[in-house]
Order: sequence, then structure tokens, then C-alpha cells
Amino acid sequence: MKRINFLLLTLCFFSYQCSHKVTGINLDLKNKGLDLTSSSNNFNEIDSTEVPKSVIFIVADGTGIGHYTTLYYGQNDFSFSKFLNIGLMSTHPDNNNQKVTDSAAAATAFATGQKTKNGYLSRDTDDREVKHLFEKANENNFKTGIVATSSISHATPAAFSSHVNDRNQYEKIAEQQSRSSVDIMLGGGKKDWRKIISNKDLYPHIQWLDSIKVPIDHSKERVVGLFSEEGMASAAAGRSPTTTEMAKKAIRYLSKEDERFFLMIEESQIDWASHSNDAGSIFKEMQSFNDLVNFCISYQQEHPDVLLVVTSDHETGGAAVHDGDKGHLDIRFTSFGHSANFVPIWSMGPGSKNFAKMIDNSQVGKVFDYFVATKPQISSAKHKKS
Repeated sequence: MKRINFLLLTLCFFSYQCSHKVTGINLDLKNKGLDLTSSSNNFNEIDSTEVPKSVIFIVADGTGIGHYTTLYYGQNDFSFSKFLNIGLMSTHPDNNNQKVTDSAAAATAFATGQKTKNGYLSRDTDDREVKHLFEKANENNFKTGIVATSSISHATPAAFSSHVNDRNQYEKIAEQQSRSSVDIMLGGGKKDWRKIISNKDLYPHIQWLDSIKVPIDHSKERVVGLFSEEGMASAAAGRSPTTTEMAKKAIRYLSKEDERFFLMIEESQIDWASHSNDAGSIFKEMQSFNDLVNFCISYQQEHPDVLLVVTSDHETGGAAVHDGDKGHLDIRFTSFGHSANFVPIWSMGPGSKNFAKMIDNSQVGKVFDYFVATKPQISSAKHKKS
């Protein structure tokens, strides 16, 4: 049986930090890699034979192969084994030939289909506003939602709901989010929304949730639930509500009138634990992620016209799994920052074959853009589970 010993895992990590030096070589690489939009490869091809009615898109911030491997060997339940369509994704920004992205540039690629500079949110490299996916979804009568375990004004959710050239402008992002058309937003971030919350009377169309248990008032146009001052509690500290509870709330709301919807869920804190090289916390956040994916897979199987896509914005920490003493896991890291390592992309449902290949994050955004602009061509009864 696969089990993890947190104490020994943590001790293995600290032992490694004390006794090993991570070294690297500085390669003089002038090229940016493949031209990912070239007609000579399949990056820019969209399979239009199936169009989903709705989309659930999960971004596990900072999660790479090493993180999935830790979960796989750490417990028996590995939800990702249920996916048949699996690809690899490149994540680099358009940022002076840098290969390592931040969450802002990566999320912008998802939300707009365009590369941009690190730190920019739904703005191009010339600092021009680019219409993001949720704005287009609203024009095409989609309901939209955001769930995050960080502040909802952090980079990934912000790319789907604002346009700024500095991801750290949290209050400006919150102000734009308060005026956006996103139907439901759940997560942390009261601090970033303090000025808006103090003037709730100016937003009579918004229902403000202080608890996940509060019933949704469908007479309101929008729902905003902020459950912590900044980021939510970690999984190890007993996060409440859980990511899965927030996802359930959002899906029930978005799907109530049988409308098309697009829900973006960020499991934010795998990245935070990875920046700290905290293997025990990584494992707990991966368990939260695994629970979320299990729920979303069950939902997709009950609603086969829904596309489920799961990936990461980038890898953090250069995590790798080694053998420790007595069969325990020894998790090692190459840095406290992001890496340019490819990340997996998992998908099921109509349109999922678009992601079962080597793909760039900007192409993921282009596929989403196509789906939002196109009506489903196949009835839900004919969709096959992928």
C-alpha cells in the first residue's frame, strides 16, 4: 500500500538541503524553441468535430511531474489515472527570451490565447488591453465563475476578470472585478476588496457571501464570496470551505438554468508550498487537488456535454521524487522558484482531443476561445466519455 510518512518525508527534505548543493550549467541558447504557431506542426490545429456545452478548467498552480509523482506514491487514490487524454504543455512567456513564466503571463495565455510579459494580466506586450475569455463568454451568453484558494484578485483569477500591467495592483484588480460580468467568484481576498465591501450599497446587484452555507439569492445578478482576509487557510491547516466545497457551490449556481457555463478553478497553494520547498504541505495541497478532480470527474461523467481540462500555469521548485530510507519518499528540489519544465494537461469530454498532444499554453487559450464562440454541434446524448 502506498502511504506517506510526513515526518520522515520532511526530515528527508531537510537532510537533503543540508547535505546537497544544487548546481547548474549556464547554456547560451539564443533561440526561443519551437515556433508554436507554425503551420508545420499541430499546435495551431483545432479539432472542431466536438464542441462542449460547458467547460470546467482547473489550474493547479505550480504543479509539475514531481508533484503528481509525490501524490501517486503517497496514497492509493490517484484521480488522474481516470483521464485517457493526456498531453504536455509548454509555459514560457513573451518576455525577453525568458523561458520561465510567472502566473500572470501564464494565466493571460489561457485567458486570451496570447503570450505576454511576466506581470501583465490580459494585456499584450505593448501594454494594450486584450479582451479575455470571460468577456467573450459573456457576449456569447455563457455564465462564468471563478474559484481560488488564494485571494481572488491574485494573478490567475485576475487574468479572467481584469486588465492591468502589474499583477500586484490588487485593489485595482478588485475594483475591475467588482465591475466585471463574472457571475460568481469564491475564494479569499477581503483585504483587497476592503474599499468595495465598505460601499456595498453601491453594488445592490451582488450577493455577498460570508459563509459557503448561505443559500444563493437568484434574484441577484452576481455572487461574491470572500472567506478570508488574504489567501485561504492551507489544506494542512484545515481550509474551510474546501476547494471542492467552493467548486460544488459554483457549479450548482452556474448550471441551475441549464445555460452554458465556463468555470475556472485555481488550486492556488501547491505553488506556495513549493516556493517553500515544503514537501509535507505539497502533499496536503495535492490531496485537496485530488479531491477536487475526483468531484469534477464525477460531475463530467454525469454531464457528458461538459469538457473538463486540468493543468498548471507552470512548475515550481523543480520537485523530484527519490527513494528515502525504509521505502519512504525523499522529495528534492532544485530551487525555491518557478521552472520552465513542461507540465501535464489532462482532459475528458467533448473537445478533449485538442489537448492530448504537445501543446503551448497560448494554444489552450485559443481552443477555449473557439469553444466559447461556437455552439455545440453534437447533442449531449451523443457525446462519448473520453
